[in-house]
Amino acid sequence: MLNNNLLLIPILFLPVTNARYNPSILIIGAGPSGIAAATKLLENNFTNLRIFEAENRIGGRIRSVKFGDSFIDLGAEWCHGEKDNIVYEMVNQYDVLMHTNLSYKLVYSNGKYIDDEVYQGLLDFAENIDASVTNEGT
Repeated sequence: MLNNNLLLIPILFLPVTNARYNPSILIIGAGPSGIAAATKLLENNFTNLRIFEAENRIGGRIRSVKFGDSFIDLGAEWCHGEKDNIVYEMVNQYDVLMHTNLSYKLVYSNGKYIDDEVYQGLLDFAENIDASVTNEGT
């Protein structure tokens, strides 16, 4: 099953071109995904972009903090997805991952839950896009 939190990741692997124009691009967040998106765009000569970050540093949830005389890294406590996830493969060998039975729900801005059938339809749609992008690359 497709990881719900990574629905947009396949976009990073699509060919990008700006042969005709250079649009204004706004990237929200200077975490790993925002930095990766900016890098991909810059590599493809999209230069009219800005990254907006709410914090006074880059890195998203991941950050180093002083702990005694050393520093420790905080924030990256979730390892989403097992299939083709290099982080999962590296960490799993040490048997330190806690497995959960979390279920995900989508919520409208008014606080009402989105119907499970609609939610499943969105997941199926995203999985079909993911499969078609994967198949085009082979």
